[in-house]
Amino acid sequence: MGSAAGSADAGGAVGGATGGMTRTASAPTLQPGAWVVVVGLGPMQVVGPREHQGKYGMKFTNEHTGTGYFLEDAYVHKVDHVRPLISREEAARRVALLEETTPFRDERPSKQRAVELHRTMARGSDTERLELLRMKYASVFADDALAANRLEEDVLPELALVLGIDERLLARQLHAKHAILGAFAKTAKRRPAEKEPTPPKDPWRVKGHAYVGVFTVSGDRLIGGDPIYVTTKHDEPAQEVTQNVGIDALPGTWRCYLELDPKDPSEVTMSFIAVHDSAKKELAGGRRKARTVAKLWVDSGQMAVVDAAIRDDASYDDARLFGADDHGIIGGRGCKVLSGGGDGTYTTRVIERDGKAVYVHVDFTGETRDFLIRARDQIKR
Repeated sequence: MGSAAGSADAGGAVGGATGGMTRTASAPTLQPGAWVVVVGLGPMQVVGPREHQGKYGMKFTNEHTGTGYFLEDAYVHKVDHVRPLISREEAARRVALLEETTPFRDERPSKQRAVELHRTMARGSDTERLELLRMKYASVFADDALAANRLEEDVLPELALVLGIDERLLARQLHAKHAILGAFAKTAKRRPAEKEPTPPKDPWRVKGHAYVGVFTVSGDRLIGGDPIYVTTKHDEPAQEVTQNVGIDALPGTWRCYLELDPKDPSEVTMSFIAVHDSAKKELAGGRRKARTVAKLWVDSGQMAVVDAAIRDDASYDDARLFGADDHGIIGGRGCKVLSGGGDGTYTTRVIERDGKAVYVHVDFTGETRDFLIRARDQIKR
């Protein structure tokens, strides 16, 4: 069962900025059995007041999806988190908009379209998500049908509930509307293949490592953590495991590498390394020399280090959160990679020069090399 305390920067869970839903002046009815929208989760039914892990709040559930959720009292009556269902008239208006068949031709690069989709699903208003779904339905390109299917998971549940229609039936009806001119038409074409971007070349040619790229630290501090946790919003007091860590660091040019498993270099990532341009020699045996500064949570399957000067700069959010990075480089001011062990906690170590880090190492293998056995076994499956 979820909790409001588990919110994410990307806005995909309850407790984010607004979760992208339209505000309403009226408070939701919180009588047991009443349907409401829990922002980030969609329509849910009120179960009633509950205590969860020593905190008091309200429990919600959706028997159709099997999702349960607990929301602390401090959040329950905020329209950013829980709101009433839209009216039947509004639901009918939205369905009519989705049925609009005026063709839409989007010839932007695939990466730009993907960033828009991810951002809109995570942070867009309900109006923005509705309009983007309509554009995907009416697209002249067949490959937009997949994006439409993803958006439907956010948009259609409430419409179907309010109108008393099975959600799958509503989706089929909308697909049929766009089966002549739109993305679901048999005549819809796939976009021409795009040229794959060329990855950066490693100027140091470090054996056993994959080069991610280069970024700049303008001040004297790095922030390490899951990309969703590197902002000041997620700063925590010192404890055994934290969402992020601040690292005093040498300013200037930094390079990012992935340490690869010698037996499976194309598949298994053992660690993530950020190293100052003046510290090339530290790559050899750096793990053994470095001191531990933190154990970091990973909840999105990614790890990052960013220049502290841009950690709260929204202009970097597309690269940090929604896929607009350049092969892992966050706008030239940070670096993010897939965490080799997926979600979990990972030890972070540094090597310093005059009190400033020149080498940052995030170990994905844990305390033993059992990680490698598990990783190789997963690949074989």
